[in-house]
Amino acid sequence: MKKILVIGSTNLDFVIQLDALPVPGETLLCKSFAQIPGGKGANQAYACGRLGGAPRFLSAVGTDKFGGGIIEGLKRVGVDCSSVLFSEEKNTGMAMICVDASGSNLIIVIPGANELYTKAYIQSLESLLEEADIVLAQLEIPLDGVYYIMKRAYERGKITILNPAPAPEAIPEDVYPCLHYITPNETELQKLTGHPISTVEDASVAAKLLLEKGVANVIVTLGEKGALLRNREVETLYAAPEVPVVDTTAAGDIIDDFGIERGTEYGLEQIYNVIDSRYRSKKPLIVTTNIPLHDLQHPQDTATPASMTACWKCAPPFDSLVRTSARPRRRTSWHG
Repeated sequence: MKKILVIGSTNLDFVIQLDALPVPGETLLCKSFAQIPGGKGANQAYACGRLGGAPRFLSAVGTDKFGGGIIEGLKRVGVDCSSVLFSEEKNTGMAMICVDASGSNLIIVIPGANELYTKAYIQSLESLLEEADIVLAQLEIPLDGVYYIMKRAYERGKITILNPAPAPEAIPEDVYPCLHYITPNETELQKLTGHPISTVEDASVAAKLLLEKGVANVIVTLGEKGALLRNREVETLYAAPEVPVVDTTAAGDIIDDFGIERGTEYGLEQIYNVIDSRYRSKKPLIVTTNIPLHDLQHPQDTATPASMTACWKCAPPFDSLVRTSARPRRRTSWHG
């Protein structure tokens, strides 16, 4: 089985349900409130664990009551948290998430202990790269550390996957050629390229700009429009099924994990299943966009034709992962 290394943030999410998102100066009463584990890195590590990927997770939390509980939850689904940093100086990271009746969200992140995962600290753990086959990261920890680990992983022949969220003003030019996969949404893609995006065609043009910088595969998540895959041979829009969307929080965080887990199971890192919705629903719903293996590119162009399907089935009080292989259903209780 391929060994997965996830590097990223851990937060406690304070989730506020509203009829509509507030505008500046407006005071609203919420419909419900919940405290739920999250953070982009923890979301990805948890999803990998629930899919059977047994990832190692590099992150930082406080010694407060939140950090330990979140890490224990990760351990219960098979995530190796032996390298997680516990800080007595900083609290566990937090995120304030407002979700309206349509499922749209507004998120404010308080980094907390996540700020400790600097380049210097990551360098002290660089030996862990030797054990990994696939390295997955996001941009919710200090950026210099993320860019460093992506370059070092690529140099050592690892598969590199970057979810560029939250999107910075720019990613260093020498990082792009080290990315096998980059998975921005429309807003992130527009910020990275400077190309205005209002249509799928605009997203395609912007994706091409990232290919020209050296990325092997660009997968743009487009919400209800589905997902756009573009590499040097293929350009395809994969439509999303029409379903009642409740909350899109963490959709972009977990799409990478389905591709990773399929890679660990079949030895084919190019498989990618793009998830375009979120759970926490009072009614079951399934939203998935499936990208065939043969449409994806490895830098060495070693793709093997195949197609796999994965979906995220949502049912209260937690979500239930259902995959269309013969493997059994698995239950999960994680959040974005």
